[in-house]
Amino acid sequence: MKLNDLTIEEITEFADSPAIFQQGQHCYDNGAVDQFFMSGKGIKAKVEGKTGQYSVEIRSGKGNLTTDCTCAYSGKVCEHIVAVLLYSLLGDPEEEDEDEYEEPTMMVVPHQGIPIAPNILQQLLRGELHIEDIFELIAQEERRNNVIPFPNSKKMTVAELKQEIQAFFEAVQGEEEEARDDFNDSFFGLSELELPDLNRLFNQVKQLTLKEQIEVLWYVVTSGNLIFSRTGTVFGEIEIAEALELFAHRVQGLDLEMPQKEVYLNSLIAAFDWPMFMNEELDIALKEAMDLLCSTEEELRYAIATLESCGLEKNSGKWVMDAYRRLGDEQNFLRLYEENLERVEQYLMLANYMGEVQGDIPRSIAILERWIAEHTPKTEDNVEEWADLYTEDCPYTNELLTDLTQYYYEQGDRPNLYRIFLLGLRIDGLCPELYEKIKPVAVALNCWEDCQRQMHLFARDDAEVLATIYLKQKNWDAAISLAEAPGCPIPVKQAVASKVKSSHPKVAIALYNELVHHYIQKKTRPNYQTATKYVKLIREIYLSSLKSPFQWQDYLDDLQQKYSRYRALQEDLQKL
Repeated sequence: MKLNDLTIEEITEFADSPAIFQQGQHCYDNGAVDQFFMSGKGIKAKVEGKTGQYSVEIRSGKGNLTTDCTCAYSGKVCEHIVAVLLYSLLGDPEEEDEDEYEEPTMMVVPHQGIPIAPNILQQLLRGELHIEDIFELIAQEERRNNVIPFPNSKKMTVAELKQEIQAFFEAVQGEEEEARDDFNDSFFGLSELELPDLNRLFNQVKQLTLKEQIEVLWYVVTSGNLIFSRTGTVFGEIEIAEALELFAHRVQGLDLEMPQKEVYLNSLIAAFDWPMFMNEELDIALKEAMDLLCSTEEELRYAIATLESCGLEKNSGKWVMDAYRRLGDEQNFLRLYEENLERVEQYLMLANYMGEVQGDIPRSIAILERWIAEHTPKTEDNVEEWADLYTEDCPYTNELLTDLTQYYYEQGDRPNLYRIFLLGLRIDGLCPELYEKIKPVAVALNCWEDCQRQMHLFARDDAEVLATIYLKQKNWDAAISLAEAPGCPIPVKQAVASKVKSSHPKVAIALYNELVHHYIQKKTRPNYQTATKYVKLIREIYLSSLKSPFQWQDYLDDLQQKYSRYRALQEDLQKL
């Protein structure tokens, strides 16, 4: 649902209930809407309620409306939001302009058009039909040079409409630069200005001939681009996107064939080079307009050839690639798809297609290797860059490395297999499974020492994994070195001390002693009890492994003396 195309029926359905809609209509009829302002971002207004004035904000994007009101209503769409939507559609109910209203007695239709049945005219005059519906009905039969006078509306010239467009972009630019989307008092002071409304302009455009409509609609697009070239900011994004859509429909309404249609296609083709269309919403709108205009193979091939002759950029390349797909040109589609690879899943999809559909395994592997060459850090010691790579598309990255691992394993290619294992280590970190796979390959290649260095470097927060591996391999020296390293996690110290207390009792005592002081420093009774648990383990080593009760007593005496003021701790230590 778009703000520029709202109908009474849509507002009725949008309200939380029929009762809410009726209450909102009552608010609107009573002139409760104040400080109304509509811009490219949406609507902001104040509404007088039963207990005061409420602020309403309505935003439009991707075909959806999001709303907010400061009243106490707990639902989604309250009566105040309904009143503001009605205001956007119908205007100020308190305004009376005699010049704009004439009692409609008939609809004037060009002689080549289709007549309006009396019952349809009566429905229109009773407000049961919208004039836009009548316009579309007539436009189906008569697309050329039709002029349809709208009741209650003064026809504007092309020059006047262009002035309105200029005023709109200048006003929206000023409003957005000053307000910065803040919903505050300074905004409402600005909103009291009478700003142009492109919603009304789009309705006025329908009174022109088709060629005049096309001229005015394209002027909306070029005016938005002019503002962007001056400021680097897109203003009126919604209006520009709608103008593009209407432009394409009106050009189609001319029923032109090539080469007469080229002038309009060239306008859209040129727009691909405008930086304004790097905006995601406008990029989509431009491509959809191109899709609509290129309805035949001849038109598609003309647009493709013109864009490729100018040099494809990122956004135009994607449109041309999709155009080749529409033409069934698989060779050129795949060529451009490969040239525009960005995300790892795109590399995977293309590699799988080459391998499974076309049976070209070497090319499939080359595509996967290309991702490694283009998207992985160039040096191994930049740990942060490798870690960032892990957070981006991790499942797809793992799948890519798994495919390469399987290929090189089947080929018996140990150097490349080891290289892929190291990439997995740098991107994903260390795990016991990777350790088991990489060690025999590294040993066979006489590079186990360097491999261990890299495992230490890229263990990141996986010191517990390293400790588990070392302890499983009974590599006591490596485990002890890890546990004694600064910043080693508590669970690692505990695990290593527990495993080496028989072979390296003094090391175990030193590690347990670190844990004792660590928990005492937390100064709570539960932590004192944890510290005492490790003191008991130290006692067990002194008495059972070292057979040295005197050293144990000396240790305990020193501990009690150091923390003599810790009464709760002393009580626990005295029980030992």
